[in-house]
Amino acid sequence: MSSSNYEQKAQETFTAATSSGWVTFAGFLFFVVGIFHVIDGISALSRAHVFYISGSPNGLFWNIRFWGVVLLIVGGLGIWAGYAVLNRQEIGRTMGIILAGGGIIVQLMFLSAEPTWALIMVAMWIIVLYALIVHGDEFSASG
Repeated sequence: MSSSNYEQKAQETFTAATSSGWVTFAGFLFFVVGIFHVIDGISALSRAHVFYISGSPNGLFWNIRFWGVVLLIVGGLGIWAGYAVLNRQEIGRTMGIILAGGGIIVQLMFLSAEPTWALIMVAMWIIVLYALIVHGDEFSASG
């Protein structure tokens, strides 16, 4: 092997070791957040009476059952986006950024039902946004 081959292998190893962490973390966090949203959606649909706010079955705009369906949809899309992000697909990054922004809005709308949990979920979405926006060059580099 020539020295340029060694240098190329060293550069590839360095790139793989230093750049894949945030995006991989975002992919796995998408799975976690997606599963949490599915669980929240199922609990909102099956036990909507638990989420009553001040005696009213309504969330911020619509009733809790509506938000249960929304959380199920966001959760399912989050799981799909996690798979796409882990495979370094550009559509996963694009949908991930849109979904994370939408997920923050959904959690802020659901804030009156579960304030602490909603803020934890918002923090997770912000971490995902950071990883996909700041380290987005990993998608084009991986081909």
